[in-house]
Amino acid sequence: MGDKSVNAHVGRRLRQARVARGTSLQALATAIDVSYQQLSKFERGENRVSASALFKLARALDVEFGFFFEGLEPGKPSPSPRADADLHLVLGRVDNPAVRARIVELVRTLEVSRL
Repeated sequence: MGDKSVNAHVGRRLRQARVARGTSLQALATAIDVSYQQLSKFERGENRVSASALFKLARALDVEFGFFFEGLEPGKPSPSPRADADLHLVLGRVDNPAVRARIVELVRTLEVSRL
């Protein structure tokens, strides 16, 4: 898989997470200290996201760092964008971090048992 397709994939995952959280492009750009134009280029895969920006994005969107790379591995099915966005939206509404962590643990357990 070439750099451009990896950048495009990361950009799509970034947009999914941002939309699922109900965060505007401007608000997220401000949160990670980049311009909204730059963030838009990240989402379109036009510009590569640096490791430090990806780390900030994961924290701002409350997702695991690896979220952006899910579905890149050959032979592994890519998560359904709609189901993935719905799950992140619902998790984003859970205020209690302990409860959110337990839900994530449950989903991981279910995923492992499916394999």
